[in-house]
Formats: sequence, structure tokens, C-alpha cells
Amino acid sequence: MVDKVDGSFRIVTINTWKGDGNYDWRMQMMARELYVLEPDVICLQESVQTVDFQIDTADYLADILDMDMIYAPARLKQRSIERFDFLCHSGLAILSVTPIDRHWLTRIPTSSEDPERMALSGQLHRDNELITITNLHLTHVAGMDGLRHEQLQAIVEENVEAAENSCWFCCGDCNCTIDQATLETLGRKTNLQISDCYLAGGGQLPGKTLAQASRPVTESRLDYIFFLQHQHERGPEFRNGRVVLDRPDFEGCYPSDHFGVCVDIHFSSE
Repeated sequence: MVDKVDGSFRIVTINTWKGDGNYDWRMQMMARELYVLEPDVICLQESVQTVDFQIDTADYLADILDMDMIYAPARLKQRSIERFDFLCHSGLAILSVTPIDRHWLTRIPTSSEDPERMALSGQLHRDNELITITNLHLTHVAGMDGLRHEQLQAIVEENVEAAENSCWFCCGDCNCTIDQATLETLGRKTNLQISDCYLAGGGQLPGKTLAQASRPVTESRLDYIFFLQHQHERGPEFRNGRVVLDRPDFEGCYPSDHFGVCVDIHFSSE
């Protein structure tokens, strides 16, 4: 465990795996580990919410952690949770220790196999800093890296004006590897400098974020925290980039089928 330094701003992103597996136990594991991490912002993907609100991942975690929360419902369908069937959403949520002042949705290109994808953005203040958080979950369809790159570009282009004059972080599950060449290409298209906060904060490759070995280790880094800024602007310092929520219990159960990604941000005092 890396101690949190006073004055740092800690972000965690985690795909919570809907209501699959041993959901109740996984949520307890997730809440305990997040509590110890003391994040300032958490981005959740596949955050399950039943239409009758009996089950709500984001609300449960926000209540346990005493955080403000915004939620974007998506991908409504019948799902099995703890052996019972529920009509539920698999949506996006942003949790924050400080109030989220405003938020909005961004619709992005999709495919017929996976028609409902979006990004959820929120803005909050940390001392004198205005911070924009964009939470994303790109398409899961195999062989669609081109669409995923198109979705990421659309998210950046659609939000660059709203995020102006703020510290802007994009977090979430990209469902593919986003390497430095991809970030540089996207940066040229959008006239932005895009940093991979995990690597900038000292995180090591391969940095896998899949709990199960469903892909080669070199292709299993799917979850990211990006920092976006205009060229030649001075950005914050990133420290302690690491994979979290990656330890199983005594029976081999993980908090999710994805690990989390965490980074500490230190803003300039100037």
C-alpha cells in the first residue's frame, strides 16, 4: 500500500463487472480496498443499477465511502445477479469526495453489435483548481480497435471546449491497448498533449488490468487514466502510478474481473 501524501489528488478507475460472480462479496472487497486507498475521485464502468434500485453499485460505494456521485444509466437488459434475474443498467459513475458542480453526457459512434456507448463528464473544484473528469467505456466487440480509436477521438473532440481552463482527466476501460503512438496520433488530430498517467507516474509495463488470463499479458492492459492539455502548457506531476484492487481473497475471488488503476496528482503551487 502506498501512503497518500497530504495535498495529493488521487484518482482510481475500475470496471466493476456488473453483477457477475459473487457480487455481494465482491462489493464488500471493493469497498474495503477503496476505503484504504482514500481516493479523491473514482470512475466506475459497468456499474450495475436495477430499475427498482434494489441493487446499485455506485450508490453502495458512494454511501460506504461518503462520496458525492453522478450516474449515467446505459445498456438496459435482463441480467442475473446472485442467481436472481433483474432488469438493470450497466452504466458509468463518477464518485468524488468534493461536490460535483456540473455534469453532462457525450454520445459517441457505435456499432450495431454494441449500440449504446457514451462518456460521462463532471467538473469539481479542488482548492483553486477546476478539474474535469471524463469517464468512458469503449466498445467490447472483438476486432473493432478502429472503432475504439474513433470513439476515443470523438470523446476528446466533443469535450475539449467544456474542459477548457481546467485540469482534464479521461479515465476508463478502453477495451484495447492504447500505446504512446496512438496517443501522439490523437494529440496531433486534436491539438492536445495527452499523457498516460500510469506510465508518467512510474507505473511499469505490462501493467495488466485483466484478472483472468483471457488475453496475452501484452494485450491485457485495458484500463487507463489520461491527462489532456494544450500543447506546451505546464501540467501537474504524476506519482505512484500503479495497478490496484488486484489481490484475490483466500478462495481466489477478485473484487472484479478487471483490476483498478490508480495515480496520485500533485498540482503546481504556482
